[in-house]
Amino acid sequence: MNCLQRFQLCQGPHTYCAALLQVLDYLLPEMENKRGSLVVVLAGYQKPMEEQIMAYNEGLPSRFPLVFKFPDYTDEQLFEIFMGLVDSGKPRFSMENVKYA
Repeated sequence: MNCLQRFQLCQGPHTYCAALLQVLDYLLPEMENKRGSLVVVLAGYQKPMEEQIMAYNEGLPSRFPLVFKFPDYTDEQLFEIFMGLVDSGKPRFSMENVKYA
């Protein structure tokens, strides 16, 4: 569920919109009732996840015992990934596109 960026459900820190609240209100009891048999994965940037998702309910963070944090890519790493895509031919790019990378 990457509702913060993909669907732009929330406008700012500590701002909860109806759609996000509906999702959380549905998930919370389901997570409790199906503990051990339900897997829920939330993905997003750390600050918005903490301020807009986890802050909604003080018990919510405890329902996610595993948190995986990935460091941001550097500009050099992103360029290397892009060039790997160019070199692989998927998707198709011309070397003219390199100036925009």
